[in-house]
Amino acid sequence: MGAAAGTARRAAHWHTAKRLGVYRPRRPRGSPLYRLIEDHFEQFATVYDERFARRNAILSEVLPQLL
Repeated sequence: MGAAAGTARRAAHWHTAKRLGVYRPRRPRGSPLYRLIEDHFEQFATVYDERFARRNAILSEVLPQLL
């Protein structure tokens, strides 16, 4: 099955599930955002204080708790 057919099948499944009110669990670890954070968070946390803390002080307290 080609990529386009797979995408169409997933879209049809999603619309059917939504219409029927069926819960479909997400797979956040498969998302590009999750992979970006997974791959680069340690480096970001290392340089955060010197680069960003003055403008976004609250993030230095909240981010480690969330992740």
